[in-house]
Amino acid sequence: MTVEIVVNGYYRSGTTLVWNLMKEGIKNHVSFYEPLHPDLPQVINEDKENRIHKYKLWQEYLKLKPVVLDKLFRCHPNLGKNTIDRDSELKEYFDIYHNMNEKIILQTNRSHFFLDLIKKEYNPKVVHIIRHPIDVYSSMTKMYLDVEINYLKKGLKKSLFSVAFKKASGFDLEKEYNWIYQHLGYPKNAYTDWKIKHLNKISNFERFMVVWIISNYYALKSIERNKGLLLSYEEILTKKGIERLEKFLKIKVDKKTKLKKENYYKFNNNKLKNMKKVIDKFQLNEEWNYINKSLKKIGIDYINLKKS
Repeated sequence: MTVEIVVNGYYRSGTTLVWNLMKEGIKNHVSFYEPLHPDLPQVINEDKENRIHKYKLWQEYLKLKPVVLDKLFRCHPNLGKNTIDRDSELKEYFDIYHNMNEKIILQTNRSHFFLDLIKKEYNPKVVHIIRHPIDVYSSMTKMYLDVEINYLKKGLKKSLFSVAFKKASGFDLEKEYNWIYQHLGYPKNAYTDWKIKHLNKISNFERFMVVWIISNYYALKSIERNKGLLLSYEEILTKKGIERLEKFLKIKVDKKTKLKKENYYKFNNNKLKNMKKVIDKFQLNEEWNYINKSLKKIGIDYINLKKS
């Protein structure tokens, strides 16, 4: 039938939560989790409870006919990598979902720069989810540590920090940073500022902030152009966020979130000051201000923090 709903957002921002709400609450739809996962064949074939999210994530794929699943694997635009290089490859891949005999929901974490294309080709309702970047970064760090602890419990000889943000390889920050620089020219001063170019090694947090800001900036521009829904993680944890989601999708979500309402803004002013320094250093104030201005329209402010 058609791709009817697309839920996009940066990693660790609440997309899995919203995907699960829609999977449980919207009838007569098939909800595919992370169709752009770079290791999709491997994670599908594992077919077990995800140790990060504690949900069953991949059953919808396993219900497909083998010939359809094989075609998805062969046409996947970013297998083995986090970045997508050509619109045509993404379209060829999403066409497979679009042509299934079902109403389709896609939950993606890698479509920030392709939401205009998706809207033009399939005209779905698009929801973009955003979460405060410091909380996102902290969640990513914690996830790596949790994975390492699991390795240690199994007796594998790995340093506690060998994976946990030595490279941030699981989320491919360096590759995403390079893609943004090569394709979009951000950060604008990376080529002209000799300190950035020659002296200062970019930290994981700095690289993350560049990727997070530009990714969400492009996504929110598309949401504004195409009248999509901007939904913040912080308001998902309240009744207001669920009500806005239901109104936009014209559905009634049966399952309510059970997350703790205090699960956000879990950082001090020093981290907020450091974030502002990174924004200044890489000349990202225009993009950051646009993001925060968009958030203020829905009652959220990522500088002047206020809990509901």
